[in-house]
This record gives sequence, C-alpha cells and structure tokens, in this order.
Amino acid sequence: MAALVCLGAGAASPDDLVESDPSPETPDTARIVLERVIDGQAIARSGGKLVRWITGSTPNRALERPYGIAWDGDDLIVTDPGAGRVIRISRKNKVKTSPAAVFDTPIGVAVCPSGIVVTDARLGRVTLLDHKLRRVRDLADGLERPTGVACAESRVYVIETGAHRILALDPSRHSDPGIDLAWGRRGSGPGEFNFPA
Repeated sequence: MAALVCLGAGAASPDDLVESDPSPETPDTARIVLERVIDGQAIARSGGKLVRWITGSTPNRALERPYGIAWDGDDLIVTDPGAGRVIRISRKNKVKTSPAAVFDTPIGVAVCPSGIVVTDARLGRVTLLDHKLRRVRDLADGLERPTGVACAESRVYVIETGAHRILALDPSRHSDPGIDLAWGRRGSGPGEFNFPA
C-alpha cells in the first residue's frame, strides 16, 4: 500500500518504472512445410517402418507389437500386427517367422489339431498354417474384423468383431471353406453383442 501511495503522490511516473525492450525482429520465412498429416493408423500400417525412418533407428528386437499368444508344445506362437507376421519362439530362443505377405494385421492365434489358426483383422481372413508357419489355406475370407479365435473338438470358433457375432468353422472342409454356424448380432439383449473381442 505504501508503494501505491508513493506512485499516487507523484514520486515516480510509470514511464520511469518500466523499461521496455524493443520488439523482436520479424522472423525469416517459415522453412517448415506441412506435406501431409500422419495419424496413428498410418503409423500402425507402416509396420514400424515410418518410425524407424523418422528416428533413423533400426530395431534390434524380434517383436514390434506383439498381440496374440498360444503355446505349440514348448514353442510360443505370437501374432505381431505391427510387423504383419506370426512368430514362433522356441525354448532355446530360436525365432521363425511366417512368410512375407501372408498377413497384414494378424491378431488372434490358436493351436488346433489341424494346425495353427490365425485371424487377420484388416484382411478379414482366418488362415490355417502348418506347424512351420507355412500357409495351408484360408478357412474363411471376407469377414468384418475377425479377432479372437479358439478351438474345441473339430471346430474353430472366431469372433467377428465388426459383425458383432461368433462363427464356427470346420477346418476339415477343404473344397468349400466357410462358416458352418454363426451366432449373434449387434445389441445388448440375449444372444447379442456390441463389438465382441
């Protein structure tokens, strides 16, 4: 309050109390150009290549974005949607991968009597692999985001997240692969699902 009284009494003018800096110079023309916007989906679709290109780093790991797991004897089977592949890791840490271009976004994996079954959410496909991770055939195609997979008796059960249903496939049908049974639809009542996973 004393300082306020002093100012009010004319002891100093506001110009005497504040020194002003000159305004900064106008900056040069911007050297940054927005080429395109990259969202999280674009980064995910690049399989880690975009991040490696930006950072200049090379990965020293076998997995980029591990997701689904299943045991095949003593070996661990892992889906890696970040790399678009399926990986087998032995007890002795030997790593084997599925061939290139078989998968885009492998999510679910189950070891069944007929082989290793993998769902690919982006391709809308359920694929049967042999135990060396070689593609045998597709069990179903044209699905809406298949995710989870399990085996029981002679059937393969698949969650079709985008269609809000569960499917039963018969892997022994070689000539006409497809859906044997389907349950569910979108909703909150009995027998209904809302994006099951």
